[in-house]
Parts: sequence; structure tokens; C-alpha cells
Amino acid sequence: MNASNRSGEENDEVRQLPGPVVLIGAGKMGGALLDGWLNFGIDPARIIVIEPQPTAAISGLVARGVRLNPSGPELPAAAGVVIAVKPQAAAEALAVAASSIGASTVVVSIMAGRTLSSLAQALEGCALVRAMPNLPAESAAASLSRSRAAQTPNNEN
Repeated sequence: MNASNRSGEENDEVRQLPGPVVLIGAGKMGGALLDGWLNFGIDPARIIVIEPQPTAAISGLVARGVRLNPSGPELPAAAGVVIAVKPQAAAEALAVAASSIGASTVVVSIMAGRTLSSLAQALEGCALVRAMPNLPAESAAASLSRSRAAQTPNNEN
């Protein structure tokens, strides 16, 4: 189902998150997620993008209210964080966003090559989800399974 086919009621939970959503990395996949959020009707003022090399299109979203690369005190506590950077950029990106991640923050990683265990070491206390949204992003449909990282063998998390 396309975002344009969804009713406003289905988007209410997302619109009523208790804080902003932080996107770390706005390349191809992160940018596609950002487009989807805006198409879903998330208020651009509730979206923070951390992207060291923003494209003109990403920079242009500032005019709509998206916050781009805020620094320290400008980065409020986040309801959700999506990590969409290359694995080699993760440490630097997480250091920038760490102040906005707390016990009630849900962190979703779409990085290849990084386990939940490695993220848990860097981000103690928050809820962590690992997803690979390539095909779901194209089809606007997805499935999800869950597990507890402590019960997942190291080669599977």
C-alpha cells in the first residue's frame, strides 16, 4: 500500500511521538526514508537530520522546517533515531547523536555489517532494532520479527 493510500488515522501514532525523530545519514536509503516520513505527513519540524554532506535536496528541506545538523544543545531528546550511515561512519555519527538518545528512545539501525551487540555497547539503555529495509522501502510493505539480543546467538544479531 502506498503512503498516499493510507488514511490520516493510520499516521496519527507517528505524528504524536513524544519527541523528534533523528535521522543519522541521509544518503540514498536514509533520504528515501526521509521522503517517506514527509509523505506520511510527519511535521518536518519534528525531524532532525544529521548528515555531514547533505545534498541540495536535503538542504532544501530546511525551508520546510527540517532541522539539519544541529549542534549539542540544539539536539533535544529523541523519540526515535534511525541510523542510516555506512558502518565505517557509525562511531562518529553516534557520538554526535548520543546526547539525544535516552532510555525511552527507540533506535533503528539499517546499517549492514553492525550487530545489535555492537550498537548496544555504544548506546546503553535504549531500545534497539535492526532492520534491512531495501525491498520494503521499494514496495511500501514490510514484515518484522523481534528477538531479545541477549537470547540471540552472536552470529545472528
